[in-house]
Amino acid sequence: MKVFLVDDEPYVIELLKNLIDWKALELEIVGVANDGIVALREIEKLRPDIVITDIKMPGIDGLELIRLAMKNDDAISFIVISGHKQFQFAQSALRFGVTDYLLKPLKSSELINILERVIQEKKERENQIADIQSLHDALTGIKGGINTMFLDMIVSSAFDWSTGQMVKEPLQKNIDDVNTQYYLQLTDGFFLFLICKIDQIDENSEISTIVHEYIRNDVFELFGDYCSVLLFTYENDKLIIFLNYPNENCHAIEDAYGKIEERGKNLFDKFENISISLCVGHAVDDVSDIRACYQSAYVAMIDRILFPSGNFNIVFSRASTMEQQASELVKEQFTLDFKNDFRAAAVQFSAVDIMNLIEQAFAGGIIESGEQNTRFCWKFSIEIFHFFLTLLDESSDEKRAMTALIQKMENASSILQIKQVLTQEIEEEMKISLEETKKTENVAVSIAKNYIQLHYQEKISLKSISEMVYLNPVYFSVLFKRQCGINFVDHVSLCRINVAKGLLEDIKYSLSEISRLTGFANVKYFSKIFKKYTGLTPSEYRNKIIS
Repeated sequence: MKVFLVDDEPYVIELLKNLIDWKALELEIVGVANDGIVALREIEKLRPDIVITDIKMPGIDGLELIRLAMKNDDAISFIVISGHKQFQFAQSALRFGVTDYLLKPLKSSELINILERVIQEKKERENQIADIQSLHDALTGIKGGINTMFLDMIVSSAFDWSTGQMVKEPLQKNIDDVNTQYYLQLTDGFFLFLICKIDQIDENSEISTIVHEYIRNDVFELFGDYCSVLLFTYENDKLIIFLNYPNENCHAIEDAYGKIEERGKNLFDKFENISISLCVGHAVDDVSDIRACYQSAYVAMIDRILFPSGNFNIVFSRASTMEQQASELVKEQFTLDFKNDFRAAAVQFSAVDIMNLIEQAFAGGIIESGEQNTRFCWKFSIEIFHFFLTLLDESSDEKRAMTALIQKMENASSILQIKQVLTQEIEEEMKISLEETKKTENVAVSIAKNYIQLHYQEKISLKSISEMVYLNPVYFSVLFKRQCGINFVDHVSLCRINVAKGLLEDIKYSLSEISRLTGFANVKYFSKIFKKYTGLTPSEYRNKIIS
């Protein structure tokens, strides 16, 4: 906490500074003043937590200083210094909200006691303020959208984001648990998810906002009176709507679809290059099935690309038999031969071969008359992308990459775009993996060079260094030359020769000693290598330098 001292007697200021150990109390003296006017200006600028002030001062006295300063910041704690003759003024100061007063002559024990109490009071006040703010924030959160946490939980748990597969297990909750945990008022009846998805050629966030707001208002108006609970949330530019309604309102809910579709067509036919789909899942009557309910709406969203663009469509979730047929098509294309070919292309980072394989598989899996084409493309894209990520091993963040793929495929408005998203994401992950590989290689060479620089006197081999950096010796040799421009053995020899040159300048070292100090096996070999790289024998080099 910050402390400011005010007294017209400089020696009193110095006394206060040295009277106690301020640091021990976790206090810092941030400023001092010898009159009230300067003090007021500095207090407004420095905003101290505690002010210790005399009463009688030039300019404005201590009482006026307290009154004016507290106008700007009533959180400051004031401690007044007074003599016995000014005791009545000190008592008056208490009416201004002054924390306490000190009588002269000043005593360290009294000052410490007062400061400790002030510090404790301030901490308690800060804790109270923090508690009040936390309560306010919590209440605001509850009022503003704690209900939507339930939807967010459903959406986030619908997929295993590391594999892209839908989670099959039912939700382990009953209606009472959900109501208690999420402050909802769900009732027995039906639960239903709708997803509003916009496909637009020219990206325009304002259009998206307008559409979502329109759908929200229409859903409130047309469905609200028939629902026990009606909630909204957003996820990856999708408007997600949750309905809970009693059995007797089923027909009213079904009638509302027709009304909202009619309104949508009348309004959104005016928008160019935009297709708006309201995707409807299967209604369920058990909270434990609510995740599957959302997933069925999500699958309806996948199927939306079967409809023409430039219109408002309501897309209902279709038969699960199409899902099975799509899965069978994926198995037919994702053969062992395909995996082997794909693995070979991925290991070599051959983007062209990978794209050709994907093209062939898509062509083989899509059949002209089958509406399961969209689901095949979706499932196959996820399957092959996950396989690709496993080939990259630890160089890829599978959850991040898979989430990016799925979210981008959601925005695809055709089978062609789904395929384009897949190929683009594979290319992107290949770039990331290559960059990581380069970083690893750079580090490996750097470690090797540093080791050689420090251990040139010792026996150094390509095998021992490659083992140190966990690389194959042949690969490391190629890598080292590519990055350094010379062979590994040449680099080691040059490092030793450069050290030898320095030693040759000092005649106290014999050639035998220099060969030993620089890691050469013997003088003869030292002389041979030295002449190879310098054109001179060690003796010739020494004579040349000395002369």
